[in-house]
Amino acid sequence: MRMLTHLALTVLLSPALLQAQAPAAAPGAAFSQQFKAGAPEVDRLIAAFETREALPKAESLLPTGKPIYDKSSANSVHVSCWTYLEMGQAYALAFRAAEGSGQWEKALVHINKAVEILKESREAGKAPLTEQANYWKGIGAEAKTRMDQNADAIKELKAKVKLEDYETESLERVKAWETQLTEGEKWSKFFQYDMDRTASDLDYYEKVAANIEKRIKSQQEEIEAYKPHPGSKDHWVEAVVATRSYMDSIPEKADKINLLYRLSVLDPENKKVEQNLMVLLGKAAPEKATAPKKSKKG
Repeated sequence: MRMLTHLALTVLLSPALLQAQAPAAAPGAAFSQQFKAGAPEVDRLIAAFETREALPKAESLLPTGKPIYDKSSANSVHVSCWTYLEMGQAYALAFRAAEGSGQWEKALVHINKAVEILKESREAGKAPLTEQANYWKGIGAEAKTRMDQNADAIKELKAKVKLEDYETESLERVKAWETQLTEGEKWSKFFQYDMDRTASDLDYYEKVAANIEKRIKSQQEEIEAYKPHPGSKDHWVEAVVATRSYMDSIPEKADKINLLYRLSVLDPENKKVEQNLMVLLGKAAPEKATAPKKSKKG
């Protein structure tokens, strides 16, 4: 019977992250609960194109302050990471409501705030999360090395039907290595995911911010270049809504609604825009076309 070598075992310390949710007293917990409770209704309103109603509800869910990014423990840095991710999600939700209701400038403010929060989270969490991910990766690697070095002995040990006392002790040591390997891989991926998710959300928000900023600039340039009345928003809006071929060239109902919401922001007094919007929303009947009057024959 081969004897196990390199029996040293690193003490396995759980980072106390087995809770499904952060403790109730954690910074940002009140915001998190409010956001989780209110976000579904905002999503429903946006999906129903009721974005004017969705926007104030979304903005009421925004955090009123920003908790300090707590790096005092493995658990606190994880909780802080997800508190900041959720704050980013809240601003992204407000962006969607503002963008959908035609308030592009306000939408840009909200998405830029999401970018700002995620950048701060990335910088604050990079060192402690990397440290935790590497620590647990090392724990798993150490266990794998022990198991690889004793692969033949472990195979023989597990094949035996009856074990001597010292062999039972050796088998328990093998089980401890297996636990180390499993836990090391699990928690290493756990903390790495915190960093990856922050990077992914930040990248997405930056692209969204660049897109809406480009759209605002492009539309403003189009208004400035409108020859009959350069720079006149109301004249440009009137020209757009009056051009039937332009409106008909937009195939999707959602895109037409979004355009009309934007036009209504640019020219709130335009009744034709509001009428067309209400028709598409199913809140008004289409105007009946008037038949041309027949000339009387004398």
